[in-house]
Amino acid sequence: MSKVNANIYHRKDGRYEGRIYQNSSHSYRSVYARSYEEAIEKLINISEGDVSPAKASSLLFSMVLKEWLSTRVGIKSTSLSSYRSVIDKQIIPYYKRKAFSSLKPADLEKFKMDKLSEGLSESYVAKMVVIIKSAVKYAAVMHNCADPFSDVPLPKIHRKPAKLLSSEEQTIFIKACMKSGLTGLGCFLSLFLGLRIGEICGLKWENIDLNARMLSVRLNVQRVADEHGRSKVIVLSPKTDSSIRDIPLPSFVVKLLKKNRQAGNTFVISGSEKPVEPRTLTNHFKAILKKAGLPSVKFHSLRHAFATNFLRQSGDIKSLSEILGHANVNVTLSIYVHSSMEQKMLCMEKLSVLL
Repeated sequence: MSKVNANIYHRKDGRYEGRIYQNSSHSYRSVYARSYEEAIEKLINISEGDVSPAKASSLLFSMVLKEWLSTRVGIKSTSLSSYRSVIDKQIIPYYKRKAFSSLKPADLEKFKMDKLSEGLSESYVAKMVVIIKSAVKYAAVMHNCADPFSDVPLPKIHRKPAKLLSSEEQTIFIKACMKSGLTGLGCFLSLFLGLRIGEICGLKWENIDLNARMLSVRLNVQRVADEHGRSKVIVLSPKTDSSIRDIPLPSFVVKLLKKNRQAGNTFVISGSEKPVEPRTLTNHFKAILKKAGLPSVKFHSLRHAFATNFLRQSGDIKSLSEILGHANVNVTLSIYVHSSMEQKMLCMEKLSVLL
């Protein structure tokens, strides 16, 4: 590999310090940042005059990707596992042993088009492009290389409305959940509390105060793979700070939880000290739909349905955003809120008051 001209350290005070050697002044310069990515950006900004095309033909793009992955310090194991999977299964097999110095903007554009033509979703392809661009930025600083992808835009994502159960189908689904044991209870809680599947799997009885009618989201269950491809189920904290939240419980949910209350501090939907993993809950959910004669929808559609139902009952968007654990209301509005044609018709009819 070419000589590394910069280093980034995680300081004891929580900040990141980046040091880079500048050819123009023949001296080192330091920058300080709140995150690794911010440190990389600052180093890029001060090193623009020193950047030159990569000269070492031995510097393979796959090597850059692996090195970039090894520097992802301080991120959750689920995110690291996701990055590793994308790099090992999608990016490296595509670029193979391509030299970093031979990369051109057209290469990334072709990558985007080829992956979309394979039937991969726009959001997944965008995720891969973000990883590629981040790894290339890393190489620009750490190996004094030019960034061939700096001007290549991310692919546009055209979000499709989530397929939801109708109001009538939700009524059938609720009845089916009541007959499906603890996993049915998990599905019920997602529909009426908007919990993510990992949050439902991680819910313990110590997180529920039936007297105060409050549920605390504190754990998240995920299956992740290590660097050797071996996967395991882990219990960790929720994905973001905003995901750690307290949700008020309506009386009918409290009544149902009291009926299913288990002895000891067990996981709610497993009834034991071992959690149900998301994949297992998804399979139970599909079985409930099939047995009830309902159309196939994704488990996450229950969270979408909760958001829509909340607003239909005149709930405010700020409260909804906090219950869902979003960082801001824009996420709630753009992704999780869907109005049906029936709802649109009712709103249109209300315009008659103007006559």
